Amino acid sequence: MDILTNLDEIVDYPDKIALALSQDQTIVGLLLDNPNIDMINDEPKTLETQIFDYNFIPDPRTDSLSYITIDTVVSNAKNDTTKMLNIIVTVISNKTNMKLEPTIFQGVAGNRRDNLIRYTDLVIRRMDNLGIGKLQLSPRTPIAPVSIGSTNYTAKQLVYEIPNFDRRVK
Repeated sequence: MDILTNLDEIVDYPDKIALALSQDQTIVGLLLDNPNIDMINDEPKTLETQIFDYNFIPDPRTDSLSYITIDTVVSNAKNDTTKMLNIIVTVISNKTNMKLEPTIFQGVAGNRRDNLIRYTDLVIRRMDNLGIGKLQLSPRTPIAPVSIGSTNYTAKQLVYEIPNFDRRVK
């Protein structure tokens, strides 16, 4: 659809972020357990299989993988000129997928989920096509553990605030 709406960002931002994450060597390497994956010749498929532009993992999962979900909500629209958006990024890892094999991920400290969180943050903060002004972690929940309704998974969430123009489509 080519019709502009007042809330195009709730569709555009998750899509832009999901695409950027799916094209990042480090993120894809952590998701697919292969830090040396050839992004061109192997054509890794993480978009819509492990990276989603909505806030849940579709279908019951029986595999031991990690996932990234992205959602955008309007948190404040006090006037007719600007609005505040929250970009919510959740990194979800199966508990059996948390450990990074030291022989594969040489020199990488920590676990898979936390490394996905830190590199996801790096990718998103480098993006210059989201809103107006600087993307900031929300002071309410900078990095928070979240419940996802399954004891087999663990998750952490990044919540960013980004101002944008409040375009009024009539």
